[in-house]
Amino acid sequence: MSSETAPGALARTALAAADAAAPGTAWLVGGAVRDVLLGTLNPLDLDLAVQGDPAPVAKAVSRAIGAPLFALSDRFGGYRVTAATGLQVDVMPLAPEGLVGDLRRRDLTVNALAVPLNALGNWPSFDRSEVVDETGGLRDLEQRTLRACGPASMLDDPLRVLRVARAVAGGRWRLDGATVQLAREAAPGLAKVAGERIGAEIRGTLAGSAPLDGLAALSRVGGTDAVLPEVAALDGVTQSKYHHLDVGGHTREVLDYTVQLESRLAAYVDPAQAAWFARRLDDEVGGGWSVRETMRFGALLHDIAKPQTRVYDAARGSIGFPGHDRAGERLAGQMLERLRVPRKVVRAVQSLTLNHLRLGFLVHARPLGRVEIYDYLRRCEPMEVEVTVLALADRLATRGRRAEEAIELHADLTRELLPHAIAWREAGGAPAALLDGDVLMREIGAPGGPWLADALEAQRRARFVDPALTAAQALAVARSAADGR
Repeated sequence: MSSETAPGALARTALAAADAAAPGTAWLVGGAVRDVLLGTLNPLDLDLAVQGDPAPVAKAVSRAIGAPLFALSDRFGGYRVTAATGLQVDVMPLAPEGLVGDLRRRDLTVNALAVPLNALGNWPSFDRSEVVDETGGLRDLEQRTLRACGPASMLDDPLRVLRVARAVAGGRWRLDGATVQLAREAAPGLAKVAGERIGAEIRGTLAGSAPLDGLAALSRVGGTDAVLPEVAALDGVTQSKYHHLDVGGHTREVLDYTVQLESRLAAYVDPAQAAWFARRLDDEVGGGWSVRETMRFGALLHDIAKPQTRVYDAARGSIGFPGHDRAGERLAGQMLERLRVPRKVVRAVQSLTLNHLRLGFLVHARPLGRVEIYDYLRRCEPMEVEVTVLALADRLATRGRRAEEAIELHADLTRELLPHAIAWREAGGAPAALLDGDVLMREIGAPGGPWLADALEAQRRARFVDPALTAAQALAVARSAADGR
């Protein structure tokens, strides 16, 4: 994609249309200004502040770039134009106090920067002297410091507490101490913020280039206790001798390894399989969520039920967490529903949580036959590839007693199973039953019922084990399954 195609040229068209519709009375504000000053050439999100009614400006942008327009229900008087290329333009009315007052009411000084639209003819570049800076944002940008615009910045909108953590997750930011205190004072107000807004910020934090830094900042400003109490509860929960960290520390290390494996999986498996996995990280799971985002949530929540399931055997001096996978599936679902995460993503994260132990269970079952491989893949659907990688990250983050031996066994099993998981995904799942339900009911002489599902599944399993399965063999397998029910 050349620099003169979307999104760069499309953004230039949008800005020119907005300037023509509101000459001298509209500004580009916030994150796009910050990002260009930091060296991001073509930001995809443009925020425009308009003196007066923003509707004509939004309509002009919509017409100019041929993209739909809709009102923003959570921001009074605002509009959003979203292009298929990913470019998003928000058009908002200025605060009643004008541009200066508008900038001073924003969250962080580095986001309180504005450039008049008539200075953006060479977008994505502009003269630094054109930047309107009322809060010291340019200085803080140079020092990579996140500082609140004023004493009421966090209290005005408690969601800004989470935006601080999200900004840190973007990489290389230092938190101003006074801002941390302001955020902590505002954090209790998050209880009144809509779940989908909270979920969007947590998603952004985990999707950043430095999610661990973002989570550390979230904890520092009081956001974890306020919006993810289940995650906060992981800290201080001690584990067995096979772990070197408590549950909270282990969880963060699993997330760190999950992020590393996005680009370094080839250190453990065949490079071609690692490349296949990397190519699919941006595939959509549901509701615009990517595989990458879903896996990071899975890493954060994979042991979420350990505090509730912890058992200490005083006689043996041992610690266990029986059933934390099944309990975690339920708890992860409740948490993600609270955050209004798309249903397909909820199910995918629940699958990761439920099945993250299955690969480890197979370490001592080797050599694996095709029956064991089928059962593993079937149970781990629809995340059979992703849970295999997550299980490796989980093992890499478990470095207590006999860790190196266990890691090598786990990595070896990952190398064995990942090709099967990829082939399974490419084939669209389990092989089809050779004989359909109508044929089975006629041949077996029984009406449909629960037996039929068992008979069809038995065929799929048998066909995976033996791709050359004949119709006669398939019928014998189906009869056996029906009789055994």
